[in-house]
Amino acid sequence: EDGFEGYMRSNQITLVDELTFLQQKNNPAFALDLFSPIMGDRNGIQVTLGSRLPDFDGMHLSLNGGRYTYSGQAVMSRDIRTDGELMLKLARRMLFVPQLTGGRTPTGIDAAALVQLVARIVNIQLPRTAEAQVSCGHSVDFIVQCQSADLAFFDDNKSNINHVGLLLPDSRIIHVYDRVRIDA
Repeated sequence: EDGFEGYMRSNQITLVDELTFLQQKNNPAFALDLFSPIMGDRNGIQVTLGSRLPDFDGMHLSLNGGRYTYSGQAVMSRDIRTDGELMLKLARRMLFVPQLTGGRTPTGIDAAALVQLVARIVNIQLPRTAEAQVSCGHSVDFIVQCQSADLAFFDDNKSNINHVGLLLPDSRIIHVYDRVRIDA
């Protein structure tokens, strides 16, 4: 979706038909639990926070012609509006997840992926890297102008953007540094 190239183990991917792909792309429901299975007649598949649930009706979904049951928490993308508080709530679910460069699941995640993942669930599309995310939205001149869930960017000693996090009230930030954590 974001054009970012990644890698995964071949046993962790399932090819889907075109209808499933379009349902996942255009009108997805998103899983809100860190880990929860979808159960079919013959198998189950573990899904993680932010996984798309194609053709989800609140209880069932379709995947490659099979019918699955999902009993975890989910949200339909069409029902959600941009919501900073929900972004922060979702990011807090990831607290203590270890840092993994290039990761974007509850088994390992990096800072830009955390921001991208929770933003996508509330219908905000962001690029995959902090360096690219900094050009989205608009900047503010003073910290007092910031709101909860605004993005805070950090640079290295050469002024290259290399880190991002979500602002919390009281000048705190939720970000990924060794693990998902909250810092001043």
